[in-house]
Amino acid sequence: MGGLAIKKVIGREGRRINSIEKEKFQEIISSVLEVTFIPEVQEKNDFGDIDILIDSNLSNKIENILKNEFKDSYQGVVRNSNIWSFAIDSVQIDFILTPKDKIEISRFYFSNNDMGNLIGNIAKSIGLKFGHHGLILPVFEINGNIQTEITLSTIPKDILKFLRFPKPQLEIDSSFISFYSMYNFIASSELFNGSIYGLEKLNNENRTRNSKRSTWMNFLKWMDSNPEYKNKKPRHPIQNDYWRNKAIINFGVEKEYVLKTFKMNQKEFIREKFNGEIVSRLTGFTNEKLGAFIKAFKKRHQLDYEILSFEEVENFILTYKGEEYEKNKPT
Repeated sequence: MGGLAIKKVIGREGRRINSIEKEKFQEIISSVLEVTFIPEVQEKNDFGDIDILIDSNLSNKIENILKNEFKDSYQGVVRNSNIWSFAIDSVQIDFILTPKDKIEISRFYFSNNDMGNLIGNIAKSIGLKFGHHGLILPVFEINGNIQTEITLSTIPKDILKFLRFPKPQLEIDSSFISFYSMYNFIASSELFNGSIYGLEKLNNENRTRNSKRSTWMNFLKWMDSNPEYKNKKPRHPIQNDYWRNKAIINFGVEKEYVLKTFKMNQKEFIREKFNGEIVSRLTGFTNEKLGAFIKAFKKRHQLDYEILSFEEVENFILTYKGEEYEKNKPT
């Protein structure tokens, strides 16, 4: 997305179009392909590209259909992961290959010119993630690193309701009349905190990314002009553990969370008591010999590392090396 990708095909940036020409392209494309268009704020009338969601399973049909339909106007395609940017009459048309069951949530997240990114900051403030895959619960290791994730919901209305927007019945199928009305909607969440959007509050990756996004930067200017929103604080205490636990219960993922946490903690116990550094120290093996010993030990012993002490695990390693491995080790 962004309108720059087709420079690789036509040797220059794609030309910008107005809403009338955009609608003509959409009409033609929707007549030959089953697609979902991403709504944009209605006051916008200048476009560097056209963003389209399409079922990933239809990807093998797109190029030939566009070639046949647009004929001499078709100029080529640039593929970047799941985003295929087509150059047609020097206009960039981005097809976002999306699993069919994620099209609704992707449409919502990408809609209204980066609205989902602004909502995502609210989710992040309570320990969750929001993106084109839905509302996500990160599951952390003991050391604080993210090990895995649980999808809480891919239904926009349910997500908005949990994030305490007063109008979860937002017209998901339409777009906002103006950026001003969209910004007001973002700030209407009871969890909204005006102080978390400043670039200085973001990590380096998000600061670099969002500083290039006009919607984000204009949102900051809007808050500067409306200090009541810039200074607005959440109506509810922002305690990550509280909201994470509330999300687990609200979306009914208790069993999945317990199972993933249990498996994750098992792996952590194993890493603490049985790893290459410990085994090498006890056996004197390194490199290939170390790898062969670890593989053979795991095959021979299925230990309950959560219960065993460090000393007991070390005794198993030394006993296996002295009594069994040396007799049967690979040659």
